[in-house]
Amino acid sequence: MHFRIIVDQQLARLIKGLRGRGLLSGEADSNDKRHLRLSLTPAGLAQQQVLAQQALRLGAQAVAGFSADELAQLQALLQRVRGNLTDVEGE
Repeated sequence: MHFRIIVDQQLARLIKGLRGRGLLSGEADSNDKRHLRLSLTPAGLAQQQVLAQQALRLGAQAVAGFSADELAQLQALLQRVRGNLTDVEGE
C-alpha cells in the first residue's frame, strides 16, 4: 500500500511537470469528472518522435557486432530476466 502512494505521488509530479512544459494536455473525462484524459500536445508528440529515434539508434549501437546467434542468446537471457522480475512482482 505504501508503495502505491509513492508511485501515485511520483506520477502526479511527472504529469504536472510535463503539462508545465507544454508536452502534455489534460481535460476532464466527460463520463466521469474525477478522471482526467491526458494526451500529448504537438510539442509532446515531436519530443516523443525524437526520443523514439534516439532509442532505435542506441539499441542498434548496443548490439553492434553481435552475430545472429549472439542476438538470439541475448534475447533469450533477457526474457528469462524479465520472467524472474515478473514472478517477483506477483509475490
